[in-house]
Amino acid sequence: MAKVPAKPTPPSLDQLRRWMKQGPFRKPHGLRLEEPQGADEFVLSFPVREETFGDVLTDTEAAIARDILLGLSNAAIASKRGTAVRTIANQVASIFRKLEVRSRLELSLYALAGRHPASRDDP
Repeated sequence: MAKVPAKPTPPSLDQLRRWMKQGPFRKPHGLRLEEPQGADEFVLSFPVREETFGDVLTDTEAAIARDILLGLSNAAIASKRGTAVRTIANQVASIFRKLEVRSRLELSLYALAGRHPASRDDP
């Protein structure tokens, strides 16, 4: 007789909390696990600042942020802009500091939320 596979059970909220704390990957800064009252559900949320990248970044930093979102490496951006790789690395660090993100992934999450790195001249 064939064995019927057991229906997978969803992880408990305690198990999710443990995974978020000790997972193999760092969770994006600000990611929160919320538990609505009286529900067997949970909500993962990621706060997004209201300003656009262009409100916070210089035109050069906004251009570099666009290149990052295109998937270019620091070396490729440096070659494209005719600058040193170390200069681009410093500018990327400045972008991350100003936007309060820690990685290219978090920068992408902000962009996906509609905060595109427009230059100051864009409407």
